[in-house]
Amino acid sequence: MKSRYCPSILLLAFMTAFPSTVVVSQLETEHLPSGQTIIERRPSKGPFHFLTLKLYSSLKDRSSDRSVAELLLTDPRGRRTGTDPIARVQYDQIPDSGYIEDNWEGSIKDLEVFQPLNGSYLARVTGIDTGSYKLYMHPIDEKAHSPNQPRFDNIPIEPGVIHAYTLDYTRTPGIPLKVIGGFDGGGERPRDVNTFLTYANPIAAQTTLRAGKTPFPLIIFYGAAIDPASFTATLNGANISRRFKPIPGRYQVVPLKFALGSNTLILSVQGKTAGGQVATDTDQFGFSVR
Repeated sequence: MKSRYCPSILLLAFMTAFPSTVVVSQLETEHLPSGQTIIERRPSKGPFHFLTLKLYSSLKDRSSDRSVAELLLTDPRGRRTGTDPIARVQYDQIPDSGYIEDNWEGSIKDLEVFQPLNGSYLARVTGIDTGSYKLYMHPIDEKAHSPNQPRFDNIPIEPGVIHAYTLDYTRTPGIPLKVIGGFDGGGERPRDVNTFLTYANPIAAQTTLRAGKTPFPLIIFYGAAIDPASFTATLNGANISRRFKPIPGRYQVVPLKFALGSNTLILSVQGKTAGGQVATDTDQFGFSVR
């Protein structure tokens, strides 16, 4: 799939020297055949910012370089770019954005936004085959600086499964891109307590699984303000806290096995709110294995 506009390498020196002229951008050339480039020219809108997401695929049996997932990004205004393979819909709604597949060195999906807005973006990775993926995020400001480059490596996924990531983006120079799980469990007050524990998988409180499947990969994000010593986890009443490593500001993939029928997972941690108050975030999940 090709969108109408996919900037990757911005000639910042050119823009700095001639800010009122056209902007020259081109597709990343590292995976293209020698001499093959794409160049687009658009009116200057400076200052200039990029937000790039790269999705790398790895099939479970490594039989080919086919993609194992598709990527869909929703901006703060609800506009989308990318592919929803479940609904079989391709979106190209975010202005000056693009989504392409590069198969020269394996399957790589590039989703890029030129001039991203301040606010929260939702990135959804939807499985179309069994395997794993790597998701890299790369914000760039008008000075070609990138305060951080979040990356998520070797995340297992299967057909029809959706993983969700929330990206808090700001154009303010030097402010890192903050990434947390797309599902916060809900239910706590004040609302920032819900960010002590967030999840890219699952993305709902109730999940139905098929019997005989491989372990369920719980993707958990630990808030920067949590107290790791207060973390607890129980599965069907049994304490499984030792399987978790709650490091503030980090994420973890925890493989879990469930029994046939209904399973209950309860996760809890204490932390400090923005106002400095100690509070507890407790999330309960139900897993039905059939």
